[in-house]
Amino acid sequence: MRNVGLAINAALAILLFLACTTYHLKLTLLSSFLLKTSPEAALASVGTISSIIVGSLSSMMGIFIAIYLIAAQTINHNSYSRITSKIYRNSDVGYFLIIIVSIAFSFISYILLLNNAVHYSFYMDVSILLFFSSILSILSILLHKIAIFNDKEVARLTLHDLTLSKITDYGLVCVEKKSQDDHLRFSLKQWGHHHNLVDPLGAFHDLLMEAINSKKRITMHNYLSILMETISCINGVVFKRVFGLSNDLPKKGQRFNSIKGLVCIWYRLEKNEPKIKATIHVLHYLVRRTAKLRKEWPLDNHRKLFTINCCDFIMALSSCKRNGTQIEYTLNAILIITLLYSEITKYGTYEPLVDMYKLSSYLKAQGFNKESNICLLVLALLDERTEYLSKSYNIKEVLMELPSELASYYRETVAIVRSEKNVNLLELFPNNLWIELYGLKV
Repeated sequence: MRNVGLAINAALAILLFLACTTYHLKLTLLSSFLLKTSPEAALASVGTISSIIVGSLSSMMGIFIAIYLIAAQTINHNSYSRITSKIYRNSDVGYFLIIIVSIAFSFISYILLLNNAVHYSFYMDVSILLFFSSILSILSILLHKIAIFNDKEVARLTLHDLTLSKITDYGLVCVEKKSQDDHLRFSLKQWGHHHNLVDPLGAFHDLLMEAINSKKRITMHNYLSILMETISCINGVVFKRVFGLSNDLPKKGQRFNSIKGLVCIWYRLEKNEPKIKATIHVLHYLVRRTAKLRKEWPLDNHRKLFTINCCDFIMALSSCKRNGTQIEYTLNAILIITLLYSEITKYGTYEPLVDMYKLSSYLKAQGFNKESNICLLVLALLDERTEYLSKSYNIKEVLMELPSELASYYRETVAIVRSEKNVNLLELFPNNLWIELYGLKV
């Protein structure tokens, strides 16, 4: 649907360009053929065309209003308070003006030719181009409003404000650099950030809470997938479902080739610091939502969902060498989410954490050595503190599939974690922003 909408808007832009060019250069294409006939026949033809255009556009105006009324009734719910502004775009006014201007040009062209103002015959050409532009405007509006009946399209509409500039202005994530050679340090500004600014995830949160309150698990899963797809695009990479029951990890050097990648190319030109802020902003929302969701709707399936989406996000990030910091913070988020859910009874036979061993091997092959070790460190700690890994699965068989270097590192890490009863998580994960926030320091 998005590709169709882009095609319609592209065709609309071309027609408007032709209409402006025709008006500016006073070109006569169709009208020149009409004026070659007798004045009576030309006037009759112009009158017929004008009446058809005006009648059709009047009907389009009725359709235009009907679409808005139907959309208003469909989203008439308290939880949609911040979604309404996403359904009704400011650009809709432009589509409305195209129809009004087209009707006006049709009347003007008919009146001018009625008074034998032949040198203004190009008005008829402009009105015809605007007529077809009006048809495309209605189609664009219709596609946009139909999106409210599709879960994923609604989620994309609510994430329209999730941009680098608005996330930076909101000020949730702070960055500091003590010296020129020092690495960037990120922190969460829990108090005092700009509450007068609209939260970039506000509308999406309302939508997600609607699914949670009504216990629509699949719908909630779709919403979260679109969130990860959006933040992946902001980081200049393409999000693709890899983890889960498909378990189809790409081989070394394989990249995701898709038309969607063309949309993400622009973001690759942006600086990395704002993209890291955007990533932490979204991950913080996921961690907070997880902490509340385990009480609102205590299902182990949700933990698996968050883990799968984060792992797929890491796979997407690994296609760009600059995304090491984003990968590290995502692994830290997986750690916190899993620890928060450790009290929930395990459910199902599939465990996404087991696939993370292969993820560490893939990161190593892609050149993310530090992040690969962090991935294994996360797994070692979770193996000791939860029942999701060696207590439920034969991890020795999994380690046999890893490179010997990684398998040895994992065994050494597990031994260190088990030897110390009170492991300080901040020492193991100094860049984890959520350990102290949720009292998981020891």
